[in-house]
Amino acid sequence: KAPVPDPTQVPVQNPTKAPTDVTSCGKKKLLEVYMNTDNNGGENRIFVKKQKKNGKGWSKKKIVNEENFPSNQLTKIEKCLAKSKCYQVQITDSGKDGICCENGKGSVRILWDGTEVVDIKFKNGKAKKVNVNCDN
Repeated sequence: KAPVPDPTQVPVQNPTKAPTDVTSCGKKKLLEVYMNTDNNGGENRIFVKKQKKNGKGWSKKKIVNEENFPSNQLTKIEKCLAKSKCYQVQITDSGKDGICCENGKGSVRILWDGTEVVDIKFKNGKAKKVNVNCDN
C-alpha cells in the first residue's frame, strides 16, 4: 500500500511505449481499489470478503484488509482474484462521517478487470458496501 506518485515534472529521456505498472493476473482478474482519503485517513479501512459457496452471506476471512491510510492522499490497492467468485468490498470510517465532504474531499473508485464498478463519495455514515462480480 503506497501513495500513487504524481506524474514526473521533467520529460523522461527514453519513455516506454506501454504502461509498465500494469499487474498481470494470469487466469484471475484484477480488483483495483483507489482510496482517496479526507483529512482523517487514519479513520478509514477497506476489506474484501468472498461470498460463501451457498451464496448466502460472506466468509469471515478477509482477502484484503487495509487500514491506517495517509490523510488527503490517493492509495491504490490491487489484488488478483478468482474470476468466477463474487466479492464484497467494504469501506469503513470509524469517525462515522464518511470520507467526503465534512473533512475534505475523499472518494473511492473500484475497478474489476479494468471496468469501473463504482466511483463514490461516501458522504456520511460508518460503512459502505459494494458487491463486485456478483449477479445481484
